[in-house]
Amino acid sequence: MRRLVVRWTWGAAVTASLLVIALARAHGAPQESPAAAEGEQAVEWLKDEKGREYRVEKLPKAYPHQRLEDGRLRTVWGIVVDLAGEDEKDFFVKMYRTAAPERPAAPRGLTAEQKAAVAASYAHDAPTAETLRFEPFDDGLPRSGQWRNRFALADLDGDGHLDVVHGPARKRPGPPVVFRGDSKGHWRRWSEVSFPRQVYDYGAAAVADFDGDGRPDLALGMHLRGVTALRNEGGGRFAAYHEGMDVVGDRQNPAFSSRALATLDWDGDGRIDVLALAEGPRLMLGQGGPRGAQGSTGVVLYRNRGDGTWEKKHGASRLFGDSVAPLRTSGGKTAFVTGTAVRGLDEVVFLPGGDPWTARPLGLRPGALVWSVAVADFDGDGRDDVATGYAAYEGEQWRSGIDVYRQRPDGWDRRTVHVEEARTGVTAIAAGDLNGDGLPDLVGLTGDGRTLVFVATGKGAFSREPTSLTTLSPGCRGYHAAVADLDGDGYGDLVAAFAGEPEGMAMLQTQGCPGEGSLRAWRTQPAKSVSSEPRK
Repeated sequence: MRRLVVRWTWGAAVTASLLVIALARAHGAPQESPAAAEGEQAVEWLKDEKGREYRVEKLPKAYPHQRLEDGRLRTVWGIVVDLAGEDEKDFFVKMYRTAAPERPAAPRGLTAEQKAAVAASYAHDAPTAETLRFEPFDDGLPRSGQWRNRFALADLDGDGHLDVVHGPARKRPGPPVVFRGDSKGHWRRWSEVSFPRQVYDYGAAAVADFDGDGRPDLALGMHLRGVTALRNEGGGRFAAYHEGMDVVGDRQNPAFSSRALATLDWDGDGRIDVLALAEGPRLMLGQGGPRGAQGSTGVVLYRNRGDGTWEKKHGASRLFGDSVAPLRTSGGKTAFVTGTAVRGLDEVVFLPGGDPWTARPLGLRPGALVWSVAVADFDGDGRDDVATGYAAYEGEQWRSGIDVYRQRPDGWDRRTVHVEEARTGVTAIAAGDLNGDGLPDLVGLTGDGRTLVFVATGKGAFSREPTSLTTLSPGCRGYHAAVADLDGDGYGDLVAAFAGEPEGMAMLQTQGCPGEGSLRAWRTQPAKSVSSEPRK
């Protein structure tokens, strides 16, 4: 059998990791499994007519696939597998057994001094202090569905209450979804809203007044389907407002695929523009899927011309990821910062100048995958700082955590807020004032469904809240979080989105996320030991 060689070029992003696992297993490439680590368990190996040993595993038919003329199957990852059979719900595919290759001697690792230096760079001193309590505030928000990537909190219907504005859930294509809030913890899906008939899919949602009429409009970055804007005409009616943007595209002019948006006035002309960060190379290698959807890299600025048309500028060709945020430089200029799914790429701060901008390093940790970024003045010096949620392989082990980069006139100063020895990653991060003291606090969501809360104590320092906020299952990854005062009491409240694959996905080796995800909201109150009086 031909030996498969996989060459890493852009890090260990979760989707890429799943692809490599699928490739390795489908082609019989050796890999260490949990069973091997804990002692070999009994595996039923069968033999085919050629004498090859194989075992049978299930692949759900719900995932995109292509039947080939020779009776084999091309999977969603583009790999070809041999079929052992099928039923109404699943294919039964053959996983061939191969002998482990001879491995060269492992390269010499870090010295004890080098390991100590790496460990010291992760040192942090955030004490634990219980100052807040969190009450469920999400009656009517969905408890199932893959609510992935960026949502927005905005008063989209003009009733004075914040709403949750989201693209469609993954695997449930359709128009955007708006959950109308009442500031009392009750939410209702806005069924009366009218969106134009066009293609939609899951991704990112951002709200801003693009046409200057005082009503909030909507921008969407859609997985493999491009970027679009919708104009709010009032009365729950939205119209297409995307000439010059990317909607589907064709094979000659493929759509720019993004699941991370930000809005800002990039050129200072008084009109709100849209930034879109690429979601990365397309993993679907076989046929099927929307025409012109080829994946993407880089960042695109859609410059708002003010007449319903947009001018597209593309740069930073290697970069892709899941998070982008505007920031102000120490000189007061508009800039932006992104996450990165390209390991080792540090140029994630983009300043005005150049064509169309100039990239500068932030000082990320070596080998870091930055899943999420948030911008706020954490140390109170009047300059925007950057918080990152990451997973990094350094010093011969994986670590996950949160760093804050304080902006200085001559660069960035990094401060560790949280770290743990794990590769799950802090996959979403949000900044906002949770306790009403005027200082931005931090919330992080992890790849295994935990919620981390850090309260600012001044000058860029934090204490950790001993919260136990979780999703309905620890198998659901956090995809986005936002802090806003939902009930008007002066405390910032928390909204979070979670998603994951269901249990039984043997090909993916996932822990499983029952219901495939949820949207959650919590109302923030002072801990009883601090005060029981409401904030004025």
